[in-house]
Amino acid sequence: MKVLAFDSSDAYLTVAVCEDSQVLAETHRLGPRTHASVLAPTIQSTLKDLGLGIRELDAVAVGLGPGSFTGTRLGLATARGLAQAIERPLIGVGSLESVAQALGEECEYAAVLVNAGRDRIYVGRFRRDRTVWKPDAPYACVKEEELDIGAGAFYLSGSALATRADALRQRFAGKARVVEEGLWYPRARWVAQVGLRHWNSGQRQEFLDPMDPIYLHPDWPGCKAGEISPDPKYQEDDGQ
Repeated sequence: MKVLAFDSSDAYLTVAVCEDSQVLAETHRLGPRTHASVLAPTIQSTLKDLGLGIRELDAVAVGLGPGSFTGTRLGLATARGLAQAIERPLIGVGSLESVAQALGEECEYAAVLVNAGRDRIYVGRFRRDRTVWKPDAPYACVKEEELDIGAGAFYLSGSALATRADALRQRFAGKARVVEEGLWYPRARWVAQVGLRHWNSGQRQEFLDPMDPIYLHPDWPGCKAGEISPDPKYQEDDGQ
């Protein structure tokens, strides 16, 4: 099964084409304020380099955030348009879940952190099931001082570490294993692999079915931790 996968929710734009578990091509571009101008050309060039026609794809998978408001919406709109054009299924993947898939097997637990603006952090908690990392709690948006990872050793990853790695390493000394910087951002290969697992478990949508980005913000009236906010005004934008 050939899957076009991409994620534009963070500083790196990532695009890949995978066939089952094999990565046929993958591209990363750093530059959050250029995602809107380079996403479509990057998809086109990736397919062209493979000599692959867009109608040879079997599905489209996309990162749904949480992350940049504009970047996440850009990715979903592009994915929905492509899926509709070629009449293929659309598979949505939580961006933090895709980041977790790159982690090792020395710890049983992991936390993926992304800046949410307003001195808050998006948090995804995961637990290793053999070689697969699965969500261990709903995504949440918390203040840094409210961050509670739980007991035991855990991996710490995510783009929020670009400005918080040292402070969090000290705060969770003896527990946190801060992973290398190259693993902090979504990778399209993992968007594809998580998407395929969703597909095989029946979590898929036809190209005309509604799909929403993941918006989280505790300032939304009535919003509970980990709940999706329907109001984009509570989502910080970084200019993507």
